[in-house]
Formats: sequence, structure tokens, C-alpha cells
Amino acid sequence: MGDIEAIKKMINKFRWSPFMKSYKGRTVLTGAIWYDKNDIVNEVLGYEYAVSNPEDDLKIKSLINGIDKNKRNPMHYAYMAGNTEITTMLRKFGYNS
Repeated sequence: MGDIEAIKKMINKFRWSPFMKSYKGRTVLTGAIWYDKNDIVNEVLGYEYAVSNPEDDLKIKSLINGIDKNKRNPMHYAYMAGNTEITTMLRKFGYNS
């Protein structure tokens, strides 16, 4: 994980959804947070949020506040990784504790 150009291509050219979940209930956002890939976090949050309509706003908030099968959300992963930049980003984009 970590090729930002491949992620951008998947999102923009192939209309890949960052909301897809793995069998463990994780998204590309939680993976990027866990592996300290701030550029990918920015790309995922920026892609959907840039559209800026009420439905997309709800989608991005569900991505940020969603939990996986271990009952963890993206903020949990950011705290576990010790990444304060990402915790600030998540709050900016609508994280609710």
C-alpha cells in the first residue's frame, strides 16, 4: 500500500469507491491511516468532499465515523498510529466522538 498515483487513478479514472470495505470491514482510509500514508488520506477525503452536496457530505461522514469488525473507526487507527496530523484532518472533515 502506498502508491498515491495508483490510488488517484483508481478513484478518478476507474471511479473506484473509497467506501468499499474489506472482509474485516476496513476501508482504504483506515489502511492509509494505519500505514501513515497522509497523502492517500488527503486524496480519499478530498475526492469525495470536493463534490460538496448533502449526499456526499453524509457519505464522507459515514466513512470517517464508520467502524470495522473490531469496533474501531479511523480515529482509533490514527491514535494507535500516533498520527496527530490525521486526527486533526478527521476532525476537520466531521469526525464525531
